[in-house]
Amino acid sequence: MVRRHTVSDVDKPVLQFTPLKDIPPPMSPPRIDSVGTHLIHPSFIFLQLNLASFKDVESPFKLPDSPKVTSAISELDRRLSMEIFKFGVLYVARGQINKPTDILKNSYGSPLYTSFLRDIGELYDVREGLHGSYTGGLREEDGDHMLIWKDDITQVVYHVATLIPNLDAYPNSVNKLLHIGNDYVIIVYNDDDEEYDINLFPSDFNLVAIVVKSLDSDLYRIDIKSKVEVPLMGPIVRSYIVNKDQLGLIVLQCAISADMAVQRIKDEEGIQFSSQCEYRLEQFKKIRKMFVNCTNNE
Repeated sequence: MVRRHTVSDVDKPVLQFTPLKDIPPPMSPPRIDSVGTHLIHPSFIFLQLNLASFKDVESPFKLPDSPKVTSAISELDRRLSMEIFKFGVLYVARGQINKPTDILKNSYGSPLYTSFLRDIGELYDVREGLHGSYTGGLREEDGDHMLIWKDDITQVVYHVATLIPNLDAYPNSVNKLLHIGNDYVIIVYNDDDEEYDINLFPSDFNLVAIVVKSLDSDLYRIDIKSKVEVPLMGPIVRSYIVNKDQLGLIVLQCAISADMAVQRIKDEEGIQFSSQCEYRLEQFKKIRKMFVNCTNNE
C-alpha cells in the first residue's frame, strides 16, 4: 500500500486557497509573500527510520493493504497536522462602550482599526476555504471574507465581527455571537475613551480579552483582562505600551498564549485538551497496536 501523507504531510498544505487580490473598501489585503513548500517524500523518511538504530524504539513495519487500514488512516487525516486557534475580534467605536448591540452591528471601523487587522492577518475567500481547509466554523452566510494568520506549524482564524454581515433574521446581530461567543479569547479594538468591560457579553467562554487602544505618536496600549484566574502567560501579563511595528505580533502572541493558558484551566476541570501533534501521535499508536498482531501472524 502506497501512503503519501501519513509519515509526513509537509507536501499537503493546510490552506488550499489563496489570499484575495482585490478587496473592496474599507479593507485592502496586505502584501502577500509567497512561502515555498518543502517537499519530502514519506518513503525517504521511512527509509531513514528503518535504517537508523534507536534504543528501546519499536521498528516500523508495513501496514496491510485493506479497507480497515484505509479507514483508520482516513480518520487520522481528518485531524490537521498544524496547531489551530480561533479568536474573536470586536470593534468598539466612540460612545459604544456600554452598547453591545451597537458593537456587534458595526460593519466597518476606523482607519487605524483597519490597519490593525492587516497587522494580525490576511484576508481569504470564505468559499474557497470551505473545501477541506480549517475555517474556524465560518460558513458562506458568515460573509465573503475571513481573516487568517498562518506559518508552517500554526494557523489562526479570526471571527471578525465587522466582516460577518448583519442579517435581517437576527435584528441584534446575535448571529455574530454564534462564533465570537464561543471563543475563549477575544481581541477588542477600543476607540472609546472608557475602559472595556470583559463581562459586556454574557458567555461561558470569552474568558480573556486583549484590549487594544490607540495612543498618540503611533503608540498603542494593550490591556489583558480575564474573567478567571489565568496562569501566567506572555509576552505581557496585564498592560503594556508598544509601537505600531510591534503591535500585530505582540497581540497575536498574547492571544495564543492566553488560549493555551485557558486550556490548562480546562485540563484541571477535567476537560482534556491535546494538541494536534499529540492527537495524531496517539492515533499512530492506536493504528500500530491495532495491526501489529495481524502483521506478526502473517
